[in-house]
Amino acid sequence: MIPPPPEKCEQTSWHSAQKHAFLEAYLKIWTENVGKKKNPPSLDIIDLFASFGWCHSTENNKTWPGTSILSAQCLKDYRTSHKCLLFLNSYSPQADEQDKQISALREAVQGIQLDDDRAVIYSSSPIGTAVEEAIKRIRPNYPNLWLLDPYSSEDLPWETVERILDCVGHYTKDGKEKKRRPELFITLMTSGLQRNIDTNPHMVSRAFGVEEHIWRPQLTELKVSGMNTRLALTKLYSDRLKPFYGKDPLIMEVPSTQGNIVYVVIFCTEHNAAYYMTDQYAIPRYEEWKLLEWTGPAREEARTKKVIKKAQKAGQIQKRFDI
Repeated sequence: MIPPPPEKCEQTSWHSAQKHAFLEAYLKIWTENVGKKKNPPSLDIIDLFASFGWCHSTENNKTWPGTSILSAQCLKDYRTSHKCLLFLNSYSPQADEQDKQISALREAVQGIQLDDDRAVIYSSSPIGTAVEEAIKRIRPNYPNLWLLDPYSSEDLPWETVERILDCVGHYTKDGKEKKRRPELFITLMTSGLQRNIDTNPHMVSRAFGVEEHIWRPQLTELKVSGMNTRLALTKLYSDRLKPFYGKDPLIMEVPSTQGNIVYVVIFCTEHNAAYYMTDQYAIPRYEEWKLLEWTGPAREEARTKKVIKKAQKAGQIQKRFDI
């Protein structure tokens, strides 16, 4: 994949590359394992926060594929004779930004040149509307993966997550009817939730789908038991998801280039083999990538940010020149 120029990318920080590397490691289970089996099933992928498609960090001048590009490449490489769907929602309340990102997204995905049996649907809708549009298109009786990567916790209320969780399909295996619940990748913006626990507790209530008089005592109890606020919030959110899947979600912490945890990525599946392969295959593969590919550029970005911050304090305008 050839990356586009920075102006056609989402401007973000290098720490975001970690969640994309984790997703890529998971998607390789489909292309390198499931796709090599006899008659592999179809796969529908729904990305509700597709943005520009590609990401760029100005601090270290790195460009890398975001969730939608990784998903498109997965469906290109996934060898199944069945039709697959890629639903991409790229929305901004600002009209100019909306036009820029959906145009960049279309161009990037078209560059991957998906086969005709890989349908791509573009949407530019608020989250609630986008979910309903996607539900009408997917095949719930077959595997479907939802990527919920919001810009802030306010962009992903629990009612939206629950609406997706309720989209349950059914299939028959070994003469028995089984249910199929969507697989989820959720970015839980823990740092934002931590900042608003006392000043805007309604944000936590909306993200978790429970009133403050319920989650506040539970949070306090977990902190008394020894957890910090971030871990306690993650535990409470995981406990909300666990009844739907019958097992604890898999969780990956995402630190900034300075080392503090910015958010966590949560993966949910009720399929035992998918859970095992993600835990034993995708996560170690991601950890290897992080060690070899992320650490060096992270240090570079951290140094650049430190220089810029120091210059700003001194009243100087710091510019970056890349040769």
